[in-house]
Amino acid sequence: MKKILFLTKNILVDQEFQNELQLLNFEVFCSSNLLEKVLENAPLVDFFECYDIVLLSDTISDKEMHLLLENIRPYSLPVIRKDASLPNKEEMQEWSTRGLKGWIHSEMTKSEVRELINSFESLENGGQNSFQRRPLKIQVIPNFSRLERSLVDILCEHPKQIVSRNEICQKLWESNTTNSNLSHLSFLISKLKSKFEQMGFEKECIGTIWGKGYQIDQEIQEWWSTKVKVNS
Repeated sequence: MKKILFLTKNILVDQEFQNELQLLNFEVFCSSNLLEKVLENAPLVDFFECYDIVLLSDTISDKEMHLLLENIRPYSLPVIRKDASLPNKEEMQEWSTRGLKGWIHSEMTKSEVRELINSFESLENGGQNSFQRRPLKIQVIPNFSRLERSLVDILCEHPKQIVSRNEICQKLWESNTTNSNLSHLSFLISKLKSKFEQMGFEKECIGTIWGKGYQIDQEIQEWWSTKVKVNS
């Protein structure tokens, strides 16, 4: 069961959404007091290690969001934001570079919310925070399939940018996007994340920007571009 830390300025305002998340079988802790502590950058390692995802309420201002993302970054937990709607492409890119991994907006169905949250690896399934991170071991390189290599190549062609699922599918399979291709793409992304994590990269080295696409971590992009010989 995913454990969600829901930070808000008003618990009553977000009570209904918290209930919806719990009905989707997520364990949710909603807090305004902890929000203040994170804004103050209080040491919270023991607390954060109990959760898999941080959800930020739309009651939080953009200015506070910037500070929260900066203060949460050392804990290496995926952070998503609840908002009325998605920002435009430029704003989405800006938030992504600051560390925001996804958005929950009013037009999303319950199943889409469930799949977004489940797209992030749970700590109980092998994830780990940055304060527990393994040293990077580039010399330990797993085998990459042809499609996996092609997928990384596509993502690395657009460093620091979000690449849409449709664009990736069209390039990988040279055909129109189908539900089968989208499902296969999600499977490939999951496998790549696992392989890169085995090498010591961050567990969310390929970010899922819900409703937009994927964005590869700059550290992987730089390593991949060095043309290190990868096992076939």
